[in-house]
Amino acid sequence: MSNSRTKSSKWKANMSDAERETREALVCYKSALIDASHRGWTHRFGLFVRNTDSIKSETELRRVRQEVEGIVNSSAEHRHWLKQVVSEQPVRVRDQDSFTDLLQ
Repeated sequence: MSNSRTKSSKWKANMSDAERETREALVCYKSALIDASHRGWTHRFGLFVRNTDSIKSETELRRVRQEVEGIVNSSAEHRHWLKQVVSEQPVRVRDQDSFTDLLQ
């Protein structure tokens, strides 16, 4: 296990700051999407009936999205890495996540 951790650390060490920042931001955004069950009908229904948990997760999703938009749009290199990450995703996941919607 420590061997894989070492490989991971070496891989991260070879990343540019923009790549690392972009990938970390997208991980946070993906986590917020999952927490909100963003595309699920239960989340949308929860918002409709003003469910406290649904409202909290939606508020957190919006906050994270705004932060991530700031990161991925901060430079041409960040935008490049967003597009690179999107190209690495399977088509179904790419369509579901819609990371390119973060570009301004």
